[in-house]
Amino acid sequence: MKNKIPLILILVFVCSGWAYGQKNKPYSEEDAKVYDGRIQQVKGTVVYLEKNHEQIPASGQYLVFQREGCKDCLVATNTDAEGHYKLFLGVGRYKLIVQFKNCGYAPTEDCAGHNYLADKQPQYLVVERGPLYSGEFNIELVSPKR
Repeated sequence: MKNKIPLILILVFVCSGWAYGQKNKPYSEEDAKVYDGRIQQVKGTVVYLEKNHEQIPASGQYLVFQREGCKDCLVATNTDAEGHYKLFLGVGRYKLIVQFKNCGYAPTEDCAGHNYLADKQPQYLVVERGPLYSGEFNIELVSPKR
């Protein structure tokens, strides 16, 4: 048994050294460019505008941001209990899509959606590069109860 303990210790040190070496693989200059300010945090508050002009936090609201010119470049998030959201987007222009479709997961042609964006709500968000970008994009929606 005494002879097996040093062998086990040697194996542990060799294996841990191999795993440590795997974590420190160099990355390319192209990989390093993703950290050069092209990804920005976007955050804001989402509210429902009621008929009486009251603003209600849009708790659990599903938001979709679609990158302009790319049908499949979608980023989605949900708001928290107070209507706040936070996500990270690459530099570019994004269309905000907030719809309600009451047709489940198998949409048909007769399943029309309803756009919840308030009339004055900008439909596009432009994410800019650099430290001066504020990253705040508040969203006003028309209450689905209206």
